[in-house]
Amino acid sequence: MVKLIAKKIIVPFLFKINYYQRFLETYGKTKAIILLYHNIDSSSKHNFEKQMQFIKEHMQPISLNELIDCLVKKKPSPPKSIIITLDDGYENFYHYAYPILKKYQIPATIFLVTGYVNTKKTFWWDNNCVKQRSILSWSQIKEMAKNGINFGSHTINHYNLTTLSDKDIEEELRVSKEKIEQELKKPVTGFCYPFGKKEHYNQKIKELVIKAGYQYAVTAEFGHINQSSDLFLLKRVPAGNEPLPYFVRNLALALTENSY
Repeated sequence: MVKLIAKKIIVPFLFKINYYQRFLETYGKTKAIILLYHNIDSSSKHNFEKQMQFIKEHMQPISLNELIDCLVKKKPSPPKSIIITLDDGYENFYHYAYPILKKYQIPATIFLVTGYVNTKKTFWWDNNCVKQRSILSWSQIKEMAKNGINFGSHTINHYNLTTLSDKDIEEELRVSKEKIEQELKKPVTGFCYPFGKKEHYNQKIKELVIKAGYQYAVTAEFGHINQSSDLFLLKRVPAGNEPLPYFVRNLALALTENSY
């Protein structure tokens, strides 16, 4: 209890005196951050807008493709680079996050579970939700693809790939990629490991991702990106409905490679 109270006082105070912001200035010169979001709904849109406003004013938002180009060419990314990504393809992104990103002209990448797009299917972890969480439609995806939003694959079914045979993994990788390319008429270069922790992928899966023709893959492991980062094991920083001081603290933690 004492620790929780101290946290509620100390973090906002350190944010107010620009303590965390100084870490962004110092460590952000040579490192980038990829943010990981899932749900942006009516209850979190306010904090999301505060986060995007901070990013626009104090950091350098770039697309994930721009970051990948820097890594491939082994050139530095712009100072304080930050990238927005969202997993799973929830429809609430279209209604709540997309307008905010357009307002601040911030690009983003969404990783789609193609077997759920244009269906009424829901993910098993949402079964107990009071309000059903719908998935994006292809018409919504196509509209956003024309307005600064890129799309990558998150497989067909969001299975834990370590539980599948090589043949089934290859199908999850290939069919999802082909479906997005067919719908958007453009190459799909990015992949996101379902669940994304170290226990959910391995060297064999990484090699199959490369074999399937992807140029990079993101994980859910916490950390920053630098020029020595593995293109197929890119770390990210989870973000959501946290107030701005805690959001900025997490950016500072990632740049210094600390964990929560």
